[in-house]
Amino acid sequence: MDNPRPLGLDLSVWLVLTAATAIAVELRYLRHRRQAVDYRDAAHSMLLGLSWAGIRIIGGKVLFFGAWLWTWRHVSLFDLDPLDPRAWLAYWLTGDLLYYWTHRAEHRFRVLWSTHVVHHSSEQFNLATAVRQSWTEVFYKPLIALWAPLLGFHPVMYVTVGAVSLAVGQWQHLAWFPKVRALDALVMSPSNHRVHHGRNIRYIDRNFGGGLVLWDKLFGTYEPETEATEYGVLHLPEGSSVVSRSLGGHPELIRDMRLAGGVRAAARVALGRPV
Repeated sequence: MDNPRPLGLDLSVWLVLTAATAIAVELRYLRHRRQAVDYRDAAHSMLLGLSWAGIRIIGGKVLFFGAWLWTWRHVSLFDLDPLDPRAWLAYWLTGDLLYYWTHRAEHRFRVLWSTHVVHHSSEQFNLATAVRQSWTEVFYKPLIALWAPLLGFHPVMYVTVGAVSLAVGQWQHLAWFPKVRALDALVMSPSNHRVHHGRNIRYIDRNFGGGLVLWDKLFGTYEPETEATEYGVLHLPEGSSVVSRSLGGHPELIRDMRLAGGVRAAARVALGRPV
């Protein structure tokens, strides 16, 4: 296992194909149920998803995987056996906890929200919304991922668990899936994730978890679904084209930083609360 398929290209292609198929099937299902669907919005989401996937492969894997692999081989703190199920469990739990805090930071600091807002910018909630991602996350998420090789987790874990997490994450974006008490109490179910995408006052900045709701309950950010969800954001960045939407809130952020009047003031804008 010393030289895994580092780029995960087969998995990446598989994820794109399965995600596109799932979107097509759900749109057909929603049409059959005579539910309103904004097909232009869905098309925007899919185009954003394709650009994100392409840049993620190039920036996050082709260019950055060397640093990830070097860290694991030369400066890892522990030597964890990738054949030990306990190592996989530890990777998943640690990664899920760090995902929670990364996700929470994306809602707390404007510079990160300027990227993450792309995912929240749709007023639809379906499988197409799930792939509505911003390519600008390549500037910070590969760096955050260095925690795993530094702790001694094998690169194959990064590729495998990452692929599974993306696949599961897509299915969290179902507006029609019912509340299931046992499911909602344990994992980030569609009901729990609908809350996260809501702009209802009581839903804002709630349910940050990726896999488990444990972290939200532990750190006081859990909110059950108790009212109909109004999807979207309170402040939508300017521009309606796919290109402008892909940049999220960064054009506005850069403008406000330039007008701030100095480096410290600009830093306060970048690290302040999202607008």
